[in-house]
Amino acid sequence: MKQFYFFIGVIILSFVFPFFGYGQDHLLLQEFCVAPTDFEYIAIYNPFSYSVDLSNYYISDNNAYYGVTTGTQVIPSSDFLLRFPSNAVIASGSTQYISLGAKTFSASFGLYPDYEFGTSSSDTSFLVPDMRMPAPSNASSISGLTNTSEMIILFYWDGVSNLVQDVDYVAYGTTISNFVDKSGISVNGSSYSNDTPINSQSPIAAPASGYIAQRSLSMNEGSETLLSGNGLTGHDETSEAFSITFTITNKANLPVELVSFAAQRIQDGIKLQWMTATEINSYGFDVERRTIGQSDWSKICFIPGHGTTNIQHTYSSFDTTVSTEKYAYRLKQMDNDGSFTYSKCTEVDNILLPKACSLAQNFPNPFNPSTRISFDLPFQSFVSLKVFDVTGREVAAIVSEEMSAGRYTKQWNAAYLPSGVYFYRLQAGSFRETKKLILLK
Repeated sequence: MKQFYFFIGVIILSFVFPFFGYGQDHLLLQEFCVAPTDFEYIAIYNPFSYSVDLSNYYISDNNAYYGVTTGTQVIPSSDFLLRFPSNAVIASGSTQYISLGAKTFSASFGLYPDYEFGTSSSDTSFLVPDMRMPAPSNASSISGLTNTSEMIILFYWDGVSNLVQDVDYVAYGTTISNFVDKSGISVNGSSYSNDTPINSQSPIAAPASGYIAQRSLSMNEGSETLLSGNGLTGHDETSEAFSITFTITNKANLPVELVSFAAQRIQDGIKLQWMTATEINSYGFDVERRTIGQSDWSKICFIPGHGTTNIQHTYSSFDTTVSTEKYAYRLKQMDNDGSFTYSKCTEVDNILLPKACSLAQNFPNPFNPSTRISFDLPFQSFVSLKVFDVTGREVAAIVSEEMSAGRYTKQWNAAYLPSGVYFYRLQAGSFRETKKLILLK
């Protein structure tokens, strides 16, 4: 009887909380540059305290992106539908950039993007992973993000379901026919919930040539409608007031070409060091810090810039106000006229190394279809983390590699397995521990 009540409770939770059981995470579109073509890009941000596997995440500017589940969708040459590379991961508090071409992006911003989807061999780089193209398209003539009115959608598809899950969405410009409203659309008998009607959406103005649209500093989602629509956590992604959430900055006025930015734990705190190749009217840098797992940034110090110079300069700063936490740092690069931009984040772990091996209980548990498994490793070792069914048959090898001492969290997606009880086992040196987990679909 207790078991019966348990399943009834799960069914009730599934109706009350439509996000219950999803294994994917609500990443954010952080910023984008739509023109000119030579440095177009899209940036995504991970606001969580753990890394996220991007293998089943997609990004598109086509308002019929959800057709990817049918396997018959063809993308016009003026649009794109892209899937992140297999095993791609975005770390906690990190920003990743997807550019049209790696070389021109690097020339414009002083660093390589994380992924590229350009088709010009002269602009691509073997150093940068390519985004995957899951649908047929005229790849030789992809024109990027240069449409004057557009939508950009970050979404998740497990590869099996009839419907996709919207992760984040932004619309810009005035041509509403380019925006999306999936309300009531049916795919193989499964129907989408209500989006905000296109006429009621609040797009931002189309960024002009050389301008960047950036999410507000807090990285909050904005005022989305709750418990409706097609978002990962029950949010209606199309209801966000983008004109408030995003601001537009002129790329041409950005003061610094940043070559590198790194953080290192030292005896008395954290050492930050960065290098610029050129500076134009550079006022200086605010060094900002955020504790991983929290959303608010705080200013640590200000370091003056070098005005206008084409000589390489190296800067450093020391943060001695830290505690035993994991932190993300960024630079607010400011020009003399008040314009500014933010660097990519760099992370540093100020947590002491674990003193003993340990294996934590997976979370969530029960789960469907993904769960996270954490473990401590006090020494460098070859590590094996495997999952077995009740018969002892191995069903997954989550980790099988040499690893340094530290604290780790791995995400496992069991979408291909039936419901049931499974066991996961960690082996590192002479250490061995096994725990039980429950997959409930």
